[in-house]
Amino acid sequence: MNIKIVKNIGIIISIVGTIVLGYGFYSYNEAQGMIRAITQGNNLFGQSSSSAISIDRWTETSNNCKLILAIGAIILVFGIILLVVGVLINKNKTKSKNNCNNQSITHYETNIQDRLNRLEELKKKQIITEDEYLEKRREIISSL
Repeated sequence: MNIKIVKNIGIIISIVGTIVLGYGFYSYNEAQGMIRAITQGNNLFGQSSSSAISIDRWTETSNNCKLILAIGAIILVFGIILLVVGVLINKNKTKSKNNCNNQSITHYETNIQDRLNRLEELKKKQIITEDEYLEKRREIISSL
């Protein structure tokens, strides 16, 4: 799977997890506020059968919101894991690319140095003339 896709999926899942968590917190706080309001109303005005039903409804809503919070947290953690994995894989690929580039540059530079040394030896052994030596040397250096 492409690294960018993994990172993008991680970002999207993290955003969805954050939205679910936000909704869960909002709904949970709303349910808890309604339970407190009904309880305080019962303390002030006395308990009625409708307030008992309302407390049960809001308690059930509050419990459902706890489930939503847990699901949102799981989604968020999963998204963050995907994002971190994508970033780490990308770093490893970048490092290996840099190592390959450095090795090829070193090999290339060594190859140039070897060619210049060989050219120098040919000149010392008088296999090539001074003009040929200078011409080939310019060619090798210009290939840099």
